[in-house]
Amino acid sequence: MQLSADKTEVCYVNKQFMLEYSQTLNINIKQGNNAVFLDCNINTPSVISLPVIGIDSILTGSNNDSLIDSLRSNQNSYLLSPGKQLIRVEFIAEQAGAIKLRLNDFAYFHSVSMLHNTVMSLYIGLCISLAIFVGLLGRGIKRSGFNFYAIYLISIAIFFGIQEGVFNYFSFELPFLHTRSAQLIFAGIVVFTATLFISRLLDFKLLINDITSQFLTYVSASIMTLGIFTLFIPVSITNLLSAIMGWSTLVLVFTIFCIAGFAAINKVHTASLVVIALSTVLFGMIFRIWLTDLSDFLNRYALIIATAIESLIFAFAASEKVRYLGKANA
Repeated sequence: MQLSADKTEVCYVNKQFMLEYSQTLNINIKQGNNAVFLDCNINTPSVISLPVIGIDSILTGSNNDSLIDSLRSNQNSYLLSPGKQLIRVEFIAEQAGAIKLRLNDFAYFHSVSMLHNTVMSLYIGLCISLAIFVGLLGRGIKRSGFNFYAIYLISIAIFFGIQEGVFNYFSFELPFLHTRSAQLIFAGIVVFTATLFISRLLDFKLLINDITSQFLTYVSASIMTLGIFTLFIPVSITNLLSAIMGWSTLVLVFTIFCIAGFAAINKVHTASLVVIALSTVLFGMIFRIWLTDLSDFLNRYALIIATAIESLIFAFAASEKVRYLGKANA
């Protein structure tokens, strides 16, 4: 929001923009050292927040050169005392771009943080529980595909944990988990292991020819490799690789969705469940990659909700597969 007439309960950013409670301000930053100056006049304890991903370090100070207390949350959050004060925020950015600056009343910030923590804890707990369940199923019938699904669940829990700043609550430093490279590496592992699981669940080698099945595996392995490459390339190329990975994953998921649909038409066991699960993921990925400006909530949470539903459906499909194989053996 552009600077306008004086208001109470507001912060002016870099003498150009006005930031009020519960608003988000996008500010452009450069790679390396950055500084943001805030001229705040607030009557209640408040919190200023910046993202975790891509921000290497932050130093904050007020007009009397005293450091501002940091709050342990899923973002880089700092407590502002009531009154009029000038605040300097200095940080090192991993790459140039836009970041979101947010101002909230402390009580509102606390309630939102509690809700966010509860949702993410339940999500990660669900992933871990299903990973153990499916892993034990695979061990019982000696099916390696089930083990890939267990790895997929753990990887996707870590991926969304990084995205949502879950690891920012740890008392020890985990700088790698605050980088884009970490996100892309685990995103690649998710794609690779999910492809292998579905391929073995639906017996792609029997359903389609072996060459096509191997091609899908190679594509998913290439996506994972691109994520690993981000550790060794300039940061300026990371956004390009991220876009390539995102669109390649969308095409791969759609291709597997079509194959699963073909399998469902041909009455392949559990294929209909796979179609339903992949439909939810495709829906989430559309908001994550394509319709990014339609809704901030859907852009952030649609894929999390979709993968939670998908995980439950896949776990049920795995148990149905075990039951089906047991009957076939009998």
